[in-house]
Amino acid sequence: MNLKLYYPLFLLLMFPVLVKPQIRTYELEKKESKFVDSSSIRINSLREKIDLNNNWSVYYSDNKEESKKINIPASFKGSEKLTYEKYFTLSQNQIENKSIQIVFEGLSYSAEILLNGKNIYNYYGGGIPFSINLPKENLFHNRSNLLKVKVTKTLDSENSIPVKPRFLFPAQNGGIIRNVYLSILPNVYIDGFSFKKSINAKTQSGSLDIDITVMNSLPVKKTINQDSSNNSYAINVAITSKTGNQVFVGESKINVIPNSRSKTIRVKIPLTGLMLWSPENPDLYSIKISLAQEGNSIDQEQSTVSFYKFSSDGSELSLNDNKFVIKGSTYISYNTYTGTKDISNLKYELILLKEAGFNTIRFYKHFPSTDALKICEEIGLLAFIEVPINSIPEELLLNPEFSERYENTLSNFIKEYSTYSAVGAIGLGSSFLLDSDINRDFISKFTELINNKTDKISFASFLGFSGKRIDGLGLYGFELNANRTTNTNNFINLISDKDKPTFVSEVSYPDYYGKSSGYLSAYSSEAQAKFFTDFIPNILKKNNSGLVINSIFGFRGDFISSYGGNNDWEFYRTKILDNPFSDNSFAFRAIKGSFTGTNTPNISIGTDKGDSPISFIITPIIITLLLTIVINAKRKIREDFSRALLKSYNYFADVRDNRIYTGIASLFVMLFSLATAAILFSILLFYFKDNIFVEKLIISSGLGSLTNTILSLSWNPLSSFIALFTLALIKTGIIIIIIKGFSFLVKTKVGIQKIFYVVSWSLLPLTLLLPLELVLYKLLETGLANSFIFIIIGLWFIWVLFRIIKGVYIIFDTSALRVYSYSFATILGIIVISVIYLHFSNQSVYYIMNVIKQIQLMNY
Repeated sequence: MNLKLYYPLFLLLMFPVLVKPQIRTYELEKKESKFVDSSSIRINSLREKIDLNNNWSVYYSDNKEESKKINIPASFKGSEKLTYEKYFTLSQNQIENKSIQIVFEGLSYSAEILLNGKNIYNYYGGGIPFSINLPKENLFHNRSNLLKVKVTKTLDSENSIPVKPRFLFPAQNGGIIRNVYLSILPNVYIDGFSFKKSINAKTQSGSLDIDITVMNSLPVKKTINQDSSNNSYAINVAITSKTGNQVFVGESKINVIPNSRSKTIRVKIPLTGLMLWSPENPDLYSIKISLAQEGNSIDQEQSTVSFYKFSSDGSELSLNDNKFVIKGSTYISYNTYTGTKDISNLKYELILLKEAGFNTIRFYKHFPSTDALKICEEIGLLAFIEVPINSIPEELLLNPEFSERYENTLSNFIKEYSTYSAVGAIGLGSSFLLDSDINRDFISKFTELINNKTDKISFASFLGFSGKRIDGLGLYGFELNANRTTNTNNFINLISDKDKPTFVSEVSYPDYYGKSSGYLSAYSSEAQAKFFTDFIPNILKKNNSGLVINSIFGFRGDFISSYGGNNDWEFYRTKILDNPFSDNSFAFRAIKGSFTGTNTPNISIGTDKGDSPISFIITPIIITLLLTIVINAKRKIREDFSRALLKSYNYFADVRDNRIYTGIASLFVMLFSLATAAILFSILLFYFKDNIFVEKLIISSGLGSLTNTILSLSWNPLSSFIALFTLALIKTGIIIIIIKGFSFLVKTKVGIQKIFYVVSWSLLPLTLLLPLELVLYKLLETGLANSFIFIIIGLWFIWVLFRIIKGVYIIFDTSALRVYSYSFATILGIIVISVIYLHFSNQSVYYIMNVIKQIQLMNY
């Protein structure tokens, strides 16, 4: 039993307003530097690259004395600022006659970047690749230059992307999580390019518009006069097939004039006789963009490009004018333990999916690795990428600061990723509410940005259904996190909307228990396989656009997930493969068979063993037996039990008048009553373990340590009982102390012993719930009278609360109205202060209201 899990919960229940997430121990993780080929990172013979991956110093805050030596990529845990330092040298010629960029392929989440003690850039990107021009005036050629990167991984509930509350998100690793290098460029150089393609699939022809940005980094006084021939440059573009038989060329002239820092020019290239890219035939072309001066090439950018027509028309998708059905998986392109994934592992996993019949990869809830996008392009997998936001409240979507941050992120996202040809669709996020005007307006606004800047299909992922459309949105995704009560047939009927193109953007069915006797045992490997064996053919038959499975490979998150079956930060159990290097799982073989048309595995029926822990029966029986022994120990105790339960006013009056002395019996009553309450809430926690909305409500608090504690306890009934029983004892002690504190407001002075008697015997009705607890879990599983059961339990605790208040005003011999007023004012005050604290620190009220709206939309 992991006792450290209980500490945040203890603290919250004792001091609900003061709890803050605890900083976890930092762990620096080392990883060897591995670069991919030069076409992937735009380095060529005309550009010099200086690798900066090795020999960094890192330390926390300003504690430089305890620095460590590491290599990049390296990630860390915790919420404090980590400083990375690296020395590098440059020649006088490089500084004076070249432009120098530093390129970060991935940095998380935000950073302050300093060069030789001066701030040159503040980054808020969360993993999007970026580059910075190093100011020449800040560089030294006669001594080493110091690069300092102060990294913070802390996310915010209001402004960061992703936000702090995250459901089934991969872990947010902090640090420099991908490669870093210097790129030595000419003073006039190509600063980037973007594509827009127009393809006619029938004639295998079209055109390519390339917007190329040329940067002039020369000081104004050194920029040659506009009339000088040396001021004239030429842009040449060559597109070559992999066989070298096809070559398409384009050319444009450009003048770099004084006071001009950059110019963007468009080169239009006609295309004929194209080899069209498809998952079956991933034909690629190489593209080389050259910048020449007086006939001499001074800079180049080169990459690969593919040509295909991916469109959304009416209610279906088409690729090269042929119907396209998504057979996809969500995918995390980095290791959630180390923050980086080796290229060989990326290739292995993506090829495994391709061979299993997948044609689409949805890079969701993170900024994808560019290496993964290159691999998708090469092996024939269409990539769906998206901005990693999920379940954003309407109030934040209306917030100008959040909107501006989102727009900047989306613009950078498009700039860095849209040139990768594998990208067929760009998403705006997940768990939106389609029936919300605010959600639709937000999506419409940024759909326009995607449509204006790219030729990609725009999409968004929703919870719940609505017949409403969003202007410009190309594809509507709907999420299904299935549990044993989900009506999949109803979901499939609802998603088969003929008025707009829809697909299942993610479908999950967790495997909590591994192999069992058969698929009747819910949440077993067989049940998971049976679910996908039934679901995939049905959705492919009724829906035109297909589905994405969540997810084939495992990943972990910053939050323990009860729906994900995650215990102590292991992989979420929504994954299909236990071992990424083995495809021998029931569910994976079932999915592969459904996608490829081959045989699916035979799955035995078995029996429903149920998942009710034996402790839910044994513990109430033990408590009942002990309670019976105590009751029957003496006649006086039996009389006290009946009078305290049936004639509570008389009993509390006897306590007030010192006619009853029941210290030991009172202690036993308190212990048995609190134990009964503890087992009751343990059962409820366990029952709600697969309910995503209960989990989202807990996550909405923004209290990470508390969230992880509660969600972990939901999967550990015995630990949950012990923790909740201990917490109940502490809370009862606090209640006694609070009552004693309020005694100073009345004339009658009452000792703490009498308050203890009253509180203990007020709890007595809780023991009457013991018979119900023996069958409670089974009753809840049937779902026949759950609302009624929850109402009864709620009223029962209200009864106990009123008994405590009654006992207080009796023993203090004061006005009942006065005590009720103080009691409810205190309770209300604690609630209000807690809500205010949580809302102003984490925007919790907005997130909770958003979850409630999601629940109301669930009609399957």
